[in-house]
Amino acid sequence: MIAARKPQQRAPARTSGPPLAALNRALETGEDADWSGLWAEWVWRSVPEEAFEPGVLLNRCQLLGLLACRRAARLDLPAAQEAQADARLQLVSKPPRDFTLRELRDTLDNLLIEWPQFVERLPKNPRAEENLRAVSSLLDGCFARLGALAESPGGPDRFDDAACTEPHGDGLMRLSRPGLRRLLGSFLVMYRHLDLLARARPAPPCPSSADRGVRKHHVEASTDDFHLLCMHLLLPVAAKLNYKQDFPGMYNHVSQVVYFHNTQYERTPRSELKDILARGEVMQALPAVMQIHPEIELAYEEDALDLSAPAGSWRWLVLPRRVYLVDPESRVHHSECVWDLLEVYKASAKKN
Repeated sequence: MIAARKPQQRAPARTSGPPLAALNRALETGEDADWSGLWAEWVWRSVPEEAFEPGVLLNRCQLLGLLACRRAARLDLPAAQEAQADARLQLVSKPPRDFTLRELRDTLDNLLIEWPQFVERLPKNPRAEENLRAVSSLLDGCFARLGALAESPGGPDRFDDAACTEPHGDGLMRLSRPGLRRLLGSFLVMYRHLDLLARARPAPPCPSSADRGVRKHHVEASTDDFHLLCMHLLLPVAAKLNYKQDFPGMYNHVSQVVYFHNTQYERTPRSELKDILARGEVMQALPAVMQIHPEIELAYEEDALDLSAPAGSWRWLVLPRRVYLVDPESRVHHSECVWDLLEVYKASAKKN
């Protein structure tokens, strides 16, 4: 089973990386600082599920994200603040810099739901590049707005979301730690998705005559893996990480997250072998391929993944409605057909 391949473990605390206290001091005083490595350190080199620092109830990953959004707020980039995405993705018809906390959270939650379908539609979208830039700018604007809201407390007209706020005295409100952890986790995973989409290389089409290597017993043996993979593929973006943040210590299996988002969820039927071989659909074919190639590791969007440097291993990276193949040099390959991705792996194995 997939679960047996990858036991759930809390990642160890990170001790390397830029000193946060020095960067925070530079941000508050306006001193010069080297910000060049902050983004990669947060998005790829930090550990999203690392234990909290007791003094601040945030872990290093979240503190890095907090620094990044506060800096984005102070940069106040006009393009990031004013860009408008289509109505399906941007619920509020005003720039993100004017969002209340509730408008910010609604916009972000909607992006987490709509993003997988948006990416699926891109190949047939005549304005794909323009629309992608608009969504990226919307996300940047929301991220900067979070930084502005995190900087100082305010009235209930601005901090109008009871689920993410707490009293600050004198009628003022501020972001709560649980609310901040959830928002920063959502932004982290969304920025991972954007980076992966930008870096992905299309895998060359695999010859239709090639032997896939998958037989009926591989399909039957991978039934449990298939149902588990389906659940991960059908979740909204960042759903599993947010569930763990919202209900600390209660997560045992991805099915909890699936039914939290969709109480009417029903298992996806498994295709016949001939259809799996003919179509190579990720959801149907990948579990059987994993029976043949267990040496290719499996990872999810919220895992401790460092794609900023060579990792030395092959990985299937499973995201909502999308799967990438990441090679040992951390190059990202994509195709809607598993056989194309598998051919990338086989071609590399032959060279070595």
